[in-house]
Amino acid sequence: MPTEMIHALYDGGGGAGLEDYWNAIASSPFGGGGFIWVLADEGIMRTDQGNRIDVFSTYAPDGIVGPKHEKKGSYYTVRDVFSPVQIDRPVMDAAFTGKVTVHNRYDFTDLSKRWFYWRLLRFPDPSAADTKAEVVSVGKAQVGTLPAGEKALLDLELPAGDLKKADVLEVTFSGSDRTGHSWTWATHALADRLAVKAVDSGNTAKTEGSGTITLQSGKLTASFDSETGMLKTLTRGDRTSSLSNGPRFVSARPQGGDIHWIEGRTENAGNPGEPLVWKPEAPALLNLLEVDLDYRQNINWAGFKLEITPDGQKWKTLYDATRRSGDGKGYEFPPQMVAAVRLSDLRQVDGGIPPVKGIRAAYQAERFPVPATAKV
Repeated sequence: MPTEMIHALYDGGGGAGLEDYWNAIASSPFGGGGFIWVLADEGIMRTDQGNRIDVFSTYAPDGIVGPKHEKKGSYYTVRDVFSPVQIDRPVMDAAFTGKVTVHNRYDFTDLSKRWFYWRLLRFPDPSAADTKAEVVSVGKAQVGTLPAGEKALLDLELPAGDLKKADVLEVTFSGSDRTGHSWTWATHALADRLAVKAVDSGNTAKTEGSGTITLQSGKLTASFDSETGMLKTLTRGDRTSSLSNGPRFVSARPQGGDIHWIEGRTENAGNPGEPLVWKPEAPALLNLLEVDLDYRQNINWAGFKLEITPDGQKWKTLYDATRRSGDGKGYEFPPQMVAAVRLSDLRQVDGGIPPVKGIRAAYQAERFPVPATAKV
């Protein structure tokens, strides 16, 4: 019986990977169960901060349910995996006729002659105003002999014509305790509907000459070195891709003092808590930013939203979360023209606003090489 086999705080929730663990435990003659850490969200009451509940980062456990036992995603995953009635996922291809394998994982309950109810559903098209699924057909099927701890084949007897029209098959079982168990699977018809349709890309052409092989399809043109196979240029219309003269592996170890930083001075609207904005003298090609916060005594974390813009109109978020004082202060991103940097939603553990000691930016060419043909 493994302890903390799943750690909800680190593993993406109490249900992350649970099915793999549970199948291994259930199939083992020595498997007796396991522990998921932890049942409910918990936090520390900070008497030094007005009795607020501190749940920052890894300082407090994450749970299957919320602090007031609200149902979260992990709850439904755990419920489905631990269900004593299980149906193997069928292969929903053109050969599927409606037969599924049912497992009875009860210790004593016999599921013989119990009813399973099914529905075939069709979803509206993406452009439809109504999102309610259309019920193509409904029915029920009865499993034969299925004592506790055994499995059996269940024939749903689906109408072949309706199965071809439906997007989803839904199967529901309701036990004597009135606890319902449902399964849904996408049909072969849905896969066909969602399949990417071939697009006519226009005329294609191939030309060779002067050590170059050029391939053209519509507005897309790719030129290769006929000897090495290296991609020389890749263009769509009048726009040249940064993949030109590549792709190739490039690595470099930054040397001390090889980064030329631009020290920034932030400006705000005059009120605490409003966004801080830094603008270089002119839009600059950048790929590195540093934000230095002042972590005062007893302030173990702070957070903010970091954005950049090429024109002062469209903002791109680089970071929006919290950090501890030892987490570092650097942010790397693909090289691009930056007209302004904005810091907003500044916050810290005690509810105050962390002071910004400084902000600076740089472009390190060795880290992200930009071909001369690339357009910024």
